[in-house]
Amino acid sequence: HQSYGLLQNRADCFAGQATTPEGGLLTRISPSWPFNSRPLETQALVVAAPELARPLIQLAAELRQVVRQPGVICHSDLHPNQFIWRGGRLAALLDFGDAAIAPPAWDQASLAFFHGWDVAELVSHAAAQHLGRGSALFGLLLALHRASRAAEHAQTKRLEQAVRFARCCLNRL
Repeated sequence: HQSYGLLQNRADCFAGQATTPEGGLLTRISPSWPFNSRPLETQALVVAAPELARPLIQLAAELRQVVRQPGVICHSDLHPNQFIWRGGRLAALLDFGDAAIAPPAWDQASLAFFHGWDVAELVSHAAAQHLGRGSALFGLLLALHRASRAAEHAQTKRLEQAVRFARCCLNRL
């Protein structure tokens, strides 16, 4: 594969739409802190849970760096409706319309957000990948994104879910 972010529609290779890892992230999720110029205090996650500001500020450099981990092809949206189960076994994984070239931590964090850290740990182990600090850091980026989307659509329960997930990610660090 080459480049970063959402995949281009090409027959010859897997290629992302962006030339930088940060640009790749922004092809897939709404630009949020620390990748935009808006102050952290105006981000929906911190508006909903102001106590998150201080730990996020302390992690700013690591959050910018986590997107620079080596990229793989990620699904990037592993919510429950993406899976078809038959007889207790995974029969299909659906909807690769948001597939992107990004660090594996993206899919690990996506699994954790939608299914819990235990499931993310099991899947990572099965894939011979380590579920480490990068996964929790990427989880914070997803929490910022999910909170922003929830606030835009006045979805209180989803905003609360993003806040809970951010707290879980911070506890893992």
